[in-house]
Amino acid sequence: MQLHQINIQYDPAEDRLLSRISTRDRQEYRLWLTRRFTSLWWPALFEVLGHNETVRQQRDPEVQKAVLEFQHQTALQGTDFRQRFDADALAPAMAPLLVNKVQMRRDGPEHYQLLFSPQEGPGLEVRLPDKIMHALAGLLAEGVKQANWGIAPPAAAQMEKLTAERKLN
Repeated sequence: MQLHQINIQYDPAEDRLLSRISTRDRQEYRLWLTRRFTSLWWPALFEVLGHNETVRQQRDPEVQKAVLEFQHQTALQGTDFRQRFDADALAPAMAPLLVNKVQMRRDGPEHYQLLFSPQEGPGLEVRLPDKIMHALAGLLAEGVKQANWGIAPPAAAQMEKLTAERKLN
């Protein structure tokens, strides 16, 4: 699957976030994200982003936080969020998936593998580069803001947890 666009919007009727992923071959995948799932996933997303080599090389926890924040802001600045999601002539590749869990891992030095799974049945696996993972975190932040769920951005708190875990090992 070659990614074309990702969009996250709040749907007030469902009280969920709808993530739409389109591919270069005009397929569309839809993921429903509940408040509970989002509140658990968002910090985990930043934890995974903090596992890159540049962040991990830093000894000082404050420097680690600063490096991750710099990487995040740099990726967001280089992403065009003004472009409208191009939904014209997209073919649904599968029924919308109510995401129950996600498995994330590094896939090489510059990519991540994500597997979104429902309670039962097949899920959706995507491979995303670093920049797109940061953009996904940015889209998630905007979706949470639209939803007005009161979920705080996790970056700083997540880095504190990550550095505390490293000190214990």
